[in-house]
Amino acid sequence: MSSIGLKPGSWFSQTGMGFARSLRLGEFRLLLLACLFVAIALSVVGALGSRIEQAMQFRTSAILGADAILASTRPLNQEYWGLAEELGLETADSISFMSMLTNGQESRLVNVRAVSGNYPLRGEILIKSDTSPEGYVEYRHPPDQGAVWAATQAVVDLGLDEQGTLQIGDMQTDFVGEILLDPEGGVDRIRFAPRVIMNMDDLESTGLLTPASRARYRLLVAGDREAIEAFDEAVRPRLESYEEMVVADIRRDEVNSTVGRIISYIRLAVLLSVILSVVAMALAAQGLWRRQVVEMALLRCLGQQNRKTMFRLGLRYLAAGVPVCALGGLIGFAIQDVAGRIVQEQVIMRLPEPSLWSLTNAGFITLIALFVVTLPTLRAVQQVPSVILLRASSSPPMTQQKSTFSVLLLIVALTIFLAGDIVLALTVLPGLLLAALLFWGVTRLLIYVVGRMVGTRTSPYYVALKEVCSNGARSAWITSTFGAIVFALVLLAVFRYDIFESWGQTLPDDSPNVFAINIKQSNIAPLGEFLDGQKISRSDMYSIIRTRIVEINGRPVSEYNFTGEAKDRVGHVFNLTETADLPQDNEVVEGQWFQGAERGLSVEDETASELELELGDTLTLDTAGVRHTAPVLNLREVVWENMRPNFFIIATPGLLEGAPVSHMLAVHVDGDINRFINQMSREFPNISAINVSILLQRFQEIVNQGSMAISTLFVFTLLAAGLVFFGILQGQKITRQLQIALLKSMGASRSFIRKAVISEFALLGIFSGLLGSAMALLTGMLMADQIFEMELVVSWSWMAISIVAGIALVSIAGYLSIRGLLRVVPVQLLANNRG
Repeated sequence: MSSIGLKPGSWFSQTGMGFARSLRLGEFRLLLLACLFVAIALSVVGALGSRIEQAMQFRTSAILGADAILASTRPLNQEYWGLAEELGLETADSISFMSMLTNGQESRLVNVRAVSGNYPLRGEILIKSDTSPEGYVEYRHPPDQGAVWAATQAVVDLGLDEQGTLQIGDMQTDFVGEILLDPEGGVDRIRFAPRVIMNMDDLESTGLLTPASRARYRLLVAGDREAIEAFDEAVRPRLESYEEMVVADIRRDEVNSTVGRIISYIRLAVLLSVILSVVAMALAAQGLWRRQVVEMALLRCLGQQNRKTMFRLGLRYLAAGVPVCALGGLIGFAIQDVAGRIVQEQVIMRLPEPSLWSLTNAGFITLIALFVVTLPTLRAVQQVPSVILLRASSSPPMTQQKSTFSVLLLIVALTIFLAGDIVLALTVLPGLLLAALLFWGVTRLLIYVVGRMVGTRTSPYYVALKEVCSNGARSAWITSTFGAIVFALVLLAVFRYDIFESWGQTLPDDSPNVFAINIKQSNIAPLGEFLDGQKISRSDMYSIIRTRIVEINGRPVSEYNFTGEAKDRVGHVFNLTETADLPQDNEVVEGQWFQGAERGLSVEDETASELELELGDTLTLDTAGVRHTAPVLNLREVVWENMRPNFFIIATPGLLEGAPVSHMLAVHVDGDINRFINQMSREFPNISAINVSILLQRFQEIVNQGSMAISTLFVFTLLAAGLVFFGILQGQKITRQLQIALLKSMGASRSFIRKAVISEFALLGIFSGLLGSAMALLTGMLMADQIFEMELVVSWSWMAISIVAGIALVSIAGYLSIRGLLRVVPVQLLANNRG
């Protein structure tokens, strides 16, 4: 017998012929196009998203001066340098201490920081310059030997010009620059003395570094994220009570939670882009079904075994998929390189070099996705008799179920793999699955209700309603697919708006840009008069008390096995305030704010979570050797990025009576900030004023960069949605042939058919717009709380636009799917439908 598949010599030639025939099929080309776009999307969005995320992390590290800092009040063990070297990390070190700075006539207490030659590892030091358009010059190294930079207040107090001679200890040095911003100074806003930066090689010449100098030693490290995490994990268990580890993290409240929201948005855009691309692949595979099913049935009738048929088709997909996936990865890699250059030019943000791993990763994942969306259908065919396959106009129900299930599993796997954040994965996955189930279920219910109301009239609008109701499964599938597109785009659009809107609301125009600290009780009244004379409105003044937690519920903190942030909280001195009024942008989330004469503490909610504190637990605080024990009365949520005085713990007034106290004040200056600081320094020499306007400017630059970056990723998500649209159009073109042929045979005009199809799709558009927007709103509210840590402001105009857009887009898709078929005679349509 010379049946197909029984001649080994002709097997490969027959496979090649089958591959050539498949390439002539529009459905097969659509599947390959979908694969190509999935590979491109994975490569572009994955690589570019990773580069942008790393760049944002780099900018966060720039605020700290390094990726991590190990600080101590004693000289650090040299083993830490050895560990950093083993992990391939860059290192720098600094030593800071208090000393007197004099110009020969006047003296000023300053915070001297001696730094090594490669300081800072991240970011830069801004030195004032009258000749630069920006007003400053960036340095990524310390001053030369024999020279120092000094902060604005020291310059004012000592009456320094652009250059001058100063005395620090035994060393005479040259003043060569005024510090506007330095990395560690940007993070630690509470400074009780102006900063002076000098070269580490000059430290010995000062003769100031002695056991009595109370110096603070820092080791700064920078490198790959994995190496930083390994360094952190190795060092933290070995920390002594006088040592502290700080890691630059987008989630650190002190830096900026808005950066964390930008990173979460980037990951969300990556997820939704890839998911939409996979849906496009599934649509293409469904369109290819009818062509494949006839070929497989014929091969079985001619005697070929199922196993060989499966292998033949699998080889066909492999032969087409490998070059397409590789090409998609290469194209995507090239596109993300161009897009990366544009991002760098537009927002002046240095992106790290792309990784070739993202190219390989994109192709490999796409190839897996190709087989996941196609093989379940092929395997299911083996269990169906050939005669049924030849007569079937669509896939058997069990085949559709297996195919849908495999696609869902693929989406789940990709979500977990790409999320990079378990909370994001656990939030997006239920949202997507619930959305799919609700889209399907609610659509079927609405179709059933509408179907009961539709009569037998012959208007094209009634024909549209009847078509929707009589093909409930198909209508629900179309609605679910379009609803998923609306869901993804609305979710991204809403968060893109809210992230930056929340930043604008968090930092209004009158945000404090000057902090005045080290205010004595005797300064309060005269300082108020001075501010009134300058016509500067005052915010609340807060007392500052230095304290440390020594016991929790009567047990010494040393008996608790705290790690990470919790260990840092209980192991070091921090600032506490006493006030009867709830500070601005603080919200009590558990318990009640201080009432009457009660005595106790208010704890920031994340700190309480880290220390496992509940209402009624007691904390014992050591303040200048005196211990005070008080209960936790309430927990607060704090908006750390508002650039106002914020505190981890607040005490009721008088609780720490007798403790050494100073005060701080935050004000907004509209005019020349440096002029204001100069005047206040002359009036109140003991008060330290800090200009944080440049820090605010740097934060705003980060937000602007994030806006540009996520706008770029949003475009790629739109392209992925467009591919899904294209897949639906192709699928509808095939399924509509028989319907249009029958309508034409019954005498329906082109206008009648056009109105009927557009009306049908408009109805489905209403369903998809409503359901997609509603699910995006519900999922967005959950993500706003769990991931973005922000209040989602519902924009009803966005909801209305989404519904209208859903109707318009689905209607357009319906018309485009049948436009070419309206000119074809019924006989040809029926012939095409038979395959």
